Amino acid sequence: MAWNSALLYDMIMTQPVLYRFGEISVPTLLMIGQKDTTAIAKDFAPPELRPKLGNYPELGKAAAKAIPGAKLVELHKPDLIVLGSHGHRGMGDLVHGTSVERLRHRVKVPVLVIPAGAEQ
Repeated sequence: MAWNSALLYDMIMTQPVLYRFGEISVPTLLMIGQKDTTAIAKDFAPPELRPKLGNYPELGKAAAKAIPGAKLVELHKPDLIVLGSHGHRGMGDLVHGTSVERLRHRVKVPVLVIPAGAEQ
């Protein structure tokens, strides 16, 4: 699991894909939360750059403009959050709880969790 996470973060940090958005040729629906301000490695960015990272209202519009025929849906107040869960269990989950459990306690809307491998 840690190896997979390291590979994912390496890809995100070293292989930008924005310049390839114009090559997307399939129908694309972007659903962007307007209150989310998360950004990978935001804590490591210079302090003057941090407020510009995770500006999803701006980033969503830029992505929709860059992807041919993309449709942008801006989510201001969701009625339901649907999450997939890989179901991994370990000591960290026992001590800190899973990401899904932590999220469920932070939001005021229902959370529907779909386990990995669930029948469609």
